[in-house]
Amino acid sequence: MVTNEDIEYGYVRARGYPMYLYSFGKMYLEFYKHTWDEYYKDKFFKILQYIDEIRNDDWTWDYYNGKSSTYKSPLYNCMFSELFMNAYELTQRESYCEKAKNTVCALKEFEVTGCYNGYFYAFVAIANYCSKFPHDKSLVKLGEGFYEYGISGYNPITGEWFYQPSEKEEGFYDGHAAYYELWLIQKFLEFEKEIGAIYPEQHSQLVAYVPAMMERVSQYVLPSGTFWYTEEVPDYTESAGITLLAYELYDDFFGTNHEDIKEKAEKTILERQAPCGAYYKTTNSAVIEIWYSDNIAESLPKYLNLQSNLDHKSL
Repeated sequence: MVTNEDIEYGYVRARGYPMYLYSFGKMYLEFYKHTWDEYYKDKFFKILQYIDEIRNDDWTWDYYNGKSSTYKSPLYNCMFSELFMNAYELTQRESYCEKAKNTVCALKEFEVTGCYNGYFYAFVAIANYCSKFPHDKSLVKLGEGFYEYGISGYNPITGEWFYQPSEKEEGFYDGHAAYYELWLIQKFLEFEKEIGAIYPEQHSQLVAYVPAMMERVSQYVLPSGTFWYTEEVPDYTESAGITLLAYELYDDFFGTNHEDIKEKAEKTILERQAPCGAYYKTTNSAVIEIWYSDNIAESLPKYLNLQSNLDHKSL
C-alpha cells in the first residue's frame, strides 16, 4: 500500500487503479470506525479528495491497465458513490451528498451490456443511495432494469450465477465465476436492508436464491479458503478477503456455521502477507501486486467490525 501512495501527488497509477482507491478508502474508514483514530479518518478523506480530482467531467472514472486509460466502468461509480455517502454520514456536508448524487446519476449513461456483476452492483448502489436520500423515481426505475439484467445471469436450477452472457450460453462456470458470485452475495448481504427498503420484491427473491447460490459457490472454495482465478493465478490470495467477509455475513443472516471455511481464509491471509504489508498474489510466487490485495484491505477491517458488532449483540 505505502509503495503506491505518494504524499504530495496522491496515488500512483498501478494496475487496478482506480479500483484500489475504493478498497483502501473503505479500509481507512473501517479502521477509523474500529479505533476512532483521527489518522485513519484523515487518510479516508485524502482518498476522497483524490477521487474527486481524477474524475472526468461527466462523473465517470477511467480504468488504467498499466499502460493507458482504456475504458469507463459502472463499477467505479458504484464504489465511489458509496464512499461519498460514507463521507456525508461522517460530516453531514451537503457537498458530499451532491457528489454521491452526481456519481449515481451518471449510471444512467452506461449501456447495459457485458458482465452481469457490474450491473447488479449498480442496482445495489442505487438502493443504497435512494434509501438514504429522497427517492428519485427515475433512479429507482433504472435500478430495476439493472437488477433484471444482473439476475438474468443466474440459473436457479444449478445455483450458478454466470460471469457474463457468453459463458452462460456455453454453460461455462468455473472458480473465477464462483468467486464473483460470492462477491455478489456479499454485496447483497452487506446492503440487504437498503435493498429491502427500496426493492422489497427483489429482496425477497434474493433471500430465496442465496442459499442455493452459496451451496454452489462453496464447491469451488479451495483448501486455502481462496478461489481459482486464472491459469496464472490458480490460488487467488485476494479472494480470501471476500471469503472471510461473505461467509461471516451469510452466517449472521441465515444462522449457519461456516467456521471451517473462514478459518482457512484467515490462515491464508496471515501466511501470505509480505514483510512490506502487501500480499503475494498466489502460492509459490514472489510477485507482490496491489491489485491482488485490495479486497483483503477492504474486507478484513469490515470483518473485524462485523465481529465486534456481533459480540456486542450477544452481551
